[in-house]
Amino acid sequence: TDMCLSVKLRVLRESGYYDNNIIPLLGLLNLVAISTLFLEPVDFFQRALLTLNIAFVEIGIRMTTDSHLPNVSYQIKMQTILNEYFCGLLFLVLEGNLVYEMHRAGSTRTIYIDALAAVLTL
Repeated sequence: TDMCLSVKLRVLRESGYYDNNIIPLLGLLNLVAISTLFLEPVDFFQRALLTLNIAFVEIGIRMTTDSHLPNVSYQIKMQTILNEYFCGLLFLVLEGNLVYEMHRAGSTRTIYIDALAAVLTL
């Protein structure tokens, strides 16, 4: 028979660094992306470019944090948050395109769509 040693050890993970430094940074980046909604619809290229640049910064943060996080539930939590933020940014780009096309078609109610997009992204 094989003899086996089983050891159990309680470990307390301190996630304060990521909670206090990374998550607020990502939240601020998303607020900056939402602020691009204040640009005129005809400036769609600038709106999309700024938002996509912010998305690339978030991808860089994700790649850096993923390499430093242990393979436990905290990494999954961080990945979930980053995925939600990234999807929100892509939603803003699509919304900007919709508003641009509506503005070109003569619609004057694009401000309401921008406001709704800002609320949904928050």
